[in-house]
Amino acid sequence: LRARGVTLDALIRHYIFANEWTWRVLSPHQTGPASFQLVVLDVAGVKLTQVGGLRLDYLRAAAEIAQLAYPERTTAYVVINAPAWFSAAWRVVETILSAETRKRVAIRRAGRPTLDKLLELIEPHHIPACYGGTFAPGESIDAARKATPEEKAFKQYVDDINRAVVASSATPDL
Repeated sequence: LRARGVTLDALIRHYIFANEWTWRVLSPHQTGPASFQLVVLDVAGVKLTQVGGLRLDYLRAAAEIAQLAYPERTTAYVVINAPAWFSAAWRVVETILSAETRKRVAIRRAGRPTLDKLLELIEPHHIPACYGGTFAPGESIDAARKATPEEKAFKQYVDDINRAVVASSATPDL
């Protein structure tokens, strides 16, 4: 990532921007089912050599921000398609999380364990077909993600900000 010019500051700014949009625009509710989220992290294809440096720095910073600014907003984190080595990396990552957050994390291997856990938390029509659900707007998980109403609304929000910035030739205060 660093070789591509990505900085920790840029990653954190995006993380905060996306969370603030989620909680201020998409779902400003303070209570009830719309006041929390489920995070699904697909780690298929991730190599052990990729779990260090900037990526680990980002995980540490994002975990700290989430625990300070959004402590009760996430009901569960589901890590899916975890490779065999993932449990060793998890032992490092879990040390930066609070005990309360660690209780909310479920790690699943590929296949049936992933689908079973997702079905405990999500209705099948919201689970992409590539994970065993019935949501099938495209051929890939990326197509599925881009087809959600939430992702389309986020893209529109960012596009609107960019148009306003260009029109005013000002730098946005994000």
